[in-house]
Amino acid sequence: MKKLFLYNLILGLFVSCSTHQPSDEIPLLSNAGNDASCVFLTNDDSGNPVVSWAETDSAGGKYFYFSFWNGAEGRFDEKMNIPIPQNTSIHDEGMPKIAFKADGTMIATFETSVPVPGSKWGKGDIEYSTSADRGKTWTKPASVQAAYPYEGSINYSGIVRLDDGELGMAWLGTNTGGVAGRPVLFAKTTSEGAFTRAILVDSAACECCRISLSTDHKGGVNVVFRDLLPGSVRDISIVRSEDNGLTFSRTASFSKDHWVVEGCPDNGPAVTGNANGTYAAWYAGSSANKSGGLFYAVVDGNNNTTKRLLTPDGKFIQLCLMPDGTRIAGYNESYRENDSIYNRIVIGKIDNNGYFYKVATPPGSRGFYPVVASAGKEQVIIAWKDNKRVFYRAVAVAEINTELPEDGFEFSKWSNDAGRKVEVSNDTDPACGMKLIGQMARDTVMKEGNIIGFCSPKCRKKYTEAL
Repeated sequence: MKKLFLYNLILGLFVSCSTHQPSDEIPLLSNAGNDASCVFLTNDDSGNPVVSWAETDSAGGKYFYFSFWNGAEGRFDEKMNIPIPQNTSIHDEGMPKIAFKADGTMIATFETSVPVPGSKWGKGDIEYSTSADRGKTWTKPASVQAAYPYEGSINYSGIVRLDDGELGMAWLGTNTGGVAGRPVLFAKTTSEGAFTRAILVDSAACECCRISLSTDHKGGVNVVFRDLLPGSVRDISIVRSEDNGLTFSRTASFSKDHWVVEGCPDNGPAVTGNANGTYAAWYAGSSANKSGGLFYAVVDGNNNTTKRLLTPDGKFIQLCLMPDGTRIAGYNESYRENDSIYNRIVIGKIDNNGYFYKVATPPGSRGFYPVVASAGKEQVIIAWKDNKRVFYRAVAVAEINTELPEDGFEFSKWSNDAGRKVEVSNDTDPACGMKLIGQMARDTVMKEGNIIGFCSPKCRKKYTEAL
């Protein structure tokens, strides 16, 4: 999947080597001594926020935690553990997740990997456990397709509570016939606690971008994913069901980005919705005649869109709905200060009055992979990863009130720089020799008036220590 290309050209995470930590006023969710990631937010059967995340300790042990929101105290309660096998795959684009059926049954899902001779990545599976007592005890993990043997790997899933009270799940499978791309499959839970046999909803999607699902509160289901169209076009597509996931429409591409890229960008779309509409957001890179960035759109019943650029410098967007239909977005946005590059976490609000935003992190942060969930009628929870830790904030929706200019955030352009990428003076990393494709660097340092680029903060540190 061309990981070298993926990390250096598309993700372009622009991580600074700064040791700055978020303010002590921002609550830390994870254990400070562990490597935390994969934060995920959902709402339980009563509409209350529930957060989950993964941690890895210094010995390589893997843990999966969750916590219920305590609205009276304005914080998350004591974390609870979900037992997971140690071959669980911990990565943010295919994060472990939790979901609630309408009857309160909890389901935890997580990707696993089994080594296969001759395969770099092994064989991937998606396993799940259930809890009938609010997470105190869990069933033994089982494959989501345990009763239906599947050839190849399955991963990069999305999950949603359907309008019939069950859970719907979509994931990427494996094309065994040498066809480019990966099939999108859908299954739903049964009253007995298992998953139905998966059905094919698209034959060739982008290889490693997460899938997102939403419902319309009328039995409709939307599955949104990054497609793989002829010519390696990586636009966003949708398939719809009108019967709680029993059957699906034909795939329709709606983003119209015409973004051509050889390799998967590891940056899937987000979707939310209700009876009034379907709302999607996604990242697209620059093409010959179009600027890239984060986009938001209303997708109508004919899959036509009203599309808007939110910011040219953002990635990893997630969406949620407030009870009154206000759309909330969370994403990270890169910015440059002197010769260092940082990532701030931004909360966006979209309602009948327009587009608004609020920065959730202090200056000098390195926030990534934010997630959002409503907390009652007036608050939203946003959580994110920063320097191997997971943080969160409760934000009043009324405080998200700075108007978003028509062409994106005012602060989204690089300071002292006309473009959205940092122009460095070198085309190879001086520490490791790796080529900086398109002069995209993940960290920089100023030397004798020149900006020196590096493929990683580790290489920058190695270089500066040798000076």
